[in-house]
Amino acid sequence: MGLVTMVTKARDIQGTIGLITTKRDSTLAKMADITLVIQAGSKEMDKADRYSIQPMGSLFEQALLMVYDAIVLCLMEKLRVDTEQMFLRHANLE
Repeated sequence: MGLVTMVTKARDIQGTIGLITTKRDSTLAKMADITLVIQAGSKEMDKADRYSIQPMGSLFEQALLMVYDAIVLCLMEKLRVDTEQMFLRHANLE
């Protein structure tokens, strides 16, 4: 399932769309309710515009791991749910 299709499906069930991206003007960014832009390299960037010597999207992927962990931990605390409850909610769009 493509990301645009998944976002459309989530919208159909009144989901709120949050996106973390390097591209402020992407199709997904235009569909999102909340967008966090991380200035990190991607494979599409010109060499002169890269933020890191790491190949392609490695810097972005590393930043995502930290951001997602922080978001999940904050949500778990705010919603007062444990790891087991979070796991049950994990794959509800697949």
